[in-house]
Amino acid sequence: QSQEPSPKDILEMIKQIKEKNIKYIFTEEALPPDMADLIVQQTGAQILMLYTIEHVTKEEFDEQISYQDFMYKNLENLVKGLECK
Repeated sequence: QSQEPSPKDILEMIKQIKEKNIKYIFTEEALPPDMADLIVQQTGAQILMLYTIEHVTKEEFDEQISYQDFMYKNLENLVKGLECK
């Protein structure tokens, strides 16, 4: 079972992101949106989603987005976040 970071953990994360000039942060679907928004506002970093497909939305299901589609999205975000050429 995953545990949400404490406010202290979030402040430390924000500090490290700023100090290391991190541009991208990888996360999964379970991250509360307000936490992601706070990190973006405080650091200017961009959140990139890595899909575990554990939290497929009804809209995604209705659009028949496949496992392969999610993995391609992951690949695109990894290439961007790791600044691969």
